[in-house]
Order: sequence, then structure tokens, then C-alpha cells
Amino acid sequence: MTPVKCGSAVGSLYTPREDAARGPLPLIINLPGLSPRSVQDRAPLLASHGFAVFDLDYLSPVRDDLLRIGNSICIDSKIFYDVHDFARSHPRLDADRVGLSGSCYGGTIALFAASLLADLPVRCAVMQRIYDALLFTGFRLPDGSPIILPCHGRRRRR
Repeated sequence: MTPVKCGSAVGSLYTPREDAARGPLPLIINLPGLSPRSVQDRAPLLASHGFAVFDLDYLSPVRDDLLRIGNSICIDSKIFYDVHDFARSHPRLDADRVGLSGSCYGGTIALFAASLLADLPVRCAVMQRIYDALLFTGFRLPDGSPIILPCHGRRRRR
């Protein structure tokens, strides 16, 4: 495990031992839930099976690109491009084979990234336990415009 800061992206890179892996490694960008330190086994487990895993800390307190609109937290899509740029410059990573993995709130962010960033070379995306996180999540596109779901701020009438 190696701590990494590349552009606006902060996280940890997990890789298999150099003698255990051959050729450039496929990269999985992992987005844990809102309590990212409660489950720390996914990234090392995937690395032990031959993948490189960038465990993305998308809510790091050192980041200043977090955008709030009302009650919504908008994650800037730039962090995904910064991780991809990091992969292109890393000698052991294959920037053309990128996957996304996320659970809970991280799964919501991964879903936005996989569906809205057509130029990000994501080949596989696995999201689990998204629940109602879509109700208070937004996403800032590369052009700077935010996407906020229309259900924000509305209450259901019974």
C-alpha cells in the first residue's frame, strides 16, 4: 500500500508484489462508503488477485474541490481524470483497463462516473448497496456544471 496524491485525487494504491504480477496491471478505482475506514479489505484482496487498486478518498479533508448545493454534496469528476492520468504515468499500470468498484455512497459516486464520463475508459463497474444516497448526491461534470437529481428538496406527499 502506497499513499498517493495526484492532482485533486487522494488515496492509497494497492498493488501485487512485483514478482507475482506480469505486465501492466489493470486498475480498479475503489470508492468506499461514507465510513471508508470501517471496511478495508476490498483493496488488498483485489491486489492479492493481480489487480492494482486505487482506494480513492473522495471526501478527504485536504481537498478543496468539494461542492455543496443545498443539502447535496457534489463530487468533482476531475478526481477520476486525475487518477487516470496517474495510471497513464505509472509504469506498472494499464490505463486502458480501468474498473470502478464502490459500495454505499461510494457506489453512488461510481454509478455517476460510469454513466456520465463517456471518455473515461471504464471496462467494468461493480456497485453495491447504493440505497438512498442518490437523494443527496450530485456530480460536477468536466465542464463545471453540476448535476443534481430533481427529487432534491422535495418531500413526498401522502
